[in-house]
Amino acid sequence: MRPTAIFTVVALVVGMASAQLPTPVNLQVPLRTNTMVRVDWSQPASVSYARFDVKITPLAVINNPETPSQTSRTFSELRPGVRYSVELVGVTDDGRRSAPLRFHVWSVPEQPSDLTIQPISEINIAIQLADFEGTYSVAVVGMQVDWEPAAGDSALSGYDVQIRPNDGVMLFPQSSLTGEADDTSRIFTGLTPGEEYTVSVRTKTGPPYDAIYSQPITRTTRIPPKEPFSVEVKDVGTTHASLHTLPPLVGVYDPELSFELTPNHGTVGSPSPDPIYRKFDVYTITDLRPGTTYTADVYTMSGGVPSIIPYTVTFTTAPAAPLALQVINFTSNSVELRWDQPHKFAEGQEIQYRIEYSDVLSTSGERLTETVGVQSPDSLVNVRIQRLESGVTYKFNITTILNGVPGVLQSQTVQATIPPTPVISTLTNGDGGLYLTFAAPPTGRCPRVKVFFSPGLNGSLVTPVYGRVTDTIFLPGAPWNPAYSIHARCVTNNLEGPESTILSSQNPATGPRDTEEAVPLACLRRDGSGRASGREKVIPDACCAGRPYRSRTHSCCGSYLLRIGGRRMCCGVTPYVPPTRTCCDGAVVATSCPTS
Repeated sequence: MRPTAIFTVVALVVGMASAQLPTPVNLQVPLRTNTMVRVDWSQPASVSYARFDVKITPLAVINNPETPSQTSRTFSELRPGVRYSVELVGVTDDGRRSAPLRFHVWSVPEQPSDLTIQPISEINIAIQLADFEGTYSVAVVGMQVDWEPAAGDSALSGYDVQIRPNDGVMLFPQSSLTGEADDTSRIFTGLTPGEEYTVSVRTKTGPPYDAIYSQPITRTTRIPPKEPFSVEVKDVGTTHASLHTLPPLVGVYDPELSFELTPNHGTVGSPSPDPIYRKFDVYTITDLRPGTTYTADVYTMSGGVPSIIPYTVTFTTAPAAPLALQVINFTSNSVELRWDQPHKFAEGQEIQYRIEYSDVLSTSGERLTETVGVQSPDSLVNVRIQRLESGVTYKFNITTILNGVPGVLQSQTVQATIPPTPVISTLTNGDGGLYLTFAAPPTGRCPRVKVFFSPGLNGSLVTPVYGRVTDTIFLPGAPWNPAYSIHARCVTNNLEGPESTILSSQNPATGPRDTEEAVPLACLRRDGSGRASGREKVIPDACCAGRPYRSRTHSCCGSYLLRIGGRRMCCGVTPYVPPTRTCCDGAVVATSCPTS
């Protein structure tokens, strides 16, 4: 039971004859609840009554005091929110009675229930002028308050709605200003975005100048903040993107924004100030998927409440670089490339690959470009680049292009075309060896040459000599003897081309002999436990690790015989088969050679 403030009671003094005594004065109600009311009064100045007779309608329990002259009565078992009529008469010791004092009292009404608060962002306004009628939507920052009426059949005069902080304008219903009891809804506009509001609703009864209120029902809500003022997408990469954001210009909002990404993957980092425009914050989104179109809904937050509408931006991450790029074949004027598509593309996407290639030794910066389209999103991609120059080392850069957007990463590989056959210009005998000079080949490039002779002296291995094609190359230990062959190959990026072979002591200008000559040649063979075999005569031929062979059809690579013009090439003393293997500096066979 909560004590209420003291209110003046509505009283009506009935007209009386001059013989009647004065009525009690100073009526007050110091205590009022839903089921009980206490009324106090004072004795008039001219008379003191010995007792007071009190009646109440509708019927209620009157709690009479032990002292009849006590100037107060308590009425109990009242119904909430009901107006009661009370008649008060003072009686003296000799039985004289005062004029009756009639007045009304109200019990406290029941409080309303089911208070709900709904933020609103627009209202509909109907306009009617003469024959014109129209309904328009108006953007607002407001809320709608609804509740259920108080229970019972009390005579209510209306509801009192209070909002804290006390700002905004109450638009609906207009009759709420007059306090009609059947209005259980209010609309407030002109509120502050992001602000927290407390709404209290009380049932109201009693006279308009001295209303009686129920206990309030209270709810707290926060108006959604305004959406961000600006969101710009910048620095979109393969797996990341940066969003430059500017918060709303009005209202209350949290320092950080909320993001919803579709498709739902990616990690949004903490904001950092824009280095150029300090009012902007920069959010970096990582762990995105390459070649994917994202929709980012950006919400302003205030106390955990998001803005009603987001600021929406759309961006597409750059596609990934091709995967597993490899050279599967090459010739003197072409290179065939193969790669896996970087990820599975959706049907309807336009997929292209840009192939840029250039001479690694060129200083002009000139690049050639080919663009190929792909029809099957799930297949491997095979591309043959043709009309290349022989003997040139090319660098290939492959870029994925998705719907016209090129990737930022590239796949790279380096491959040389097979160099041309060297042109031996002169062969001269010198002290301890032979001297060779070369002419430029009619097509292609021959940056370096590899020169060696066969067979080795007394079966020993021959060390090849490398040099620039423009230099005079000395081949130490090479005999000036037509029983020996001189071999030369162009070398580009450790890739050897077809072999040019002449007999020692032969003039290159005259070309090879038309007839074979019988030349004594000793091939020292080892068999069994390693015992040396006797000499044997090979006409005309050479030796390879003790094995005779025809130098016009084969060449010696260490202890292996290789067919001239065949697939197998020689790297020092080790055969290899391009393009899966290549010959690197130091006569080392490897899958690929270091580029630096």
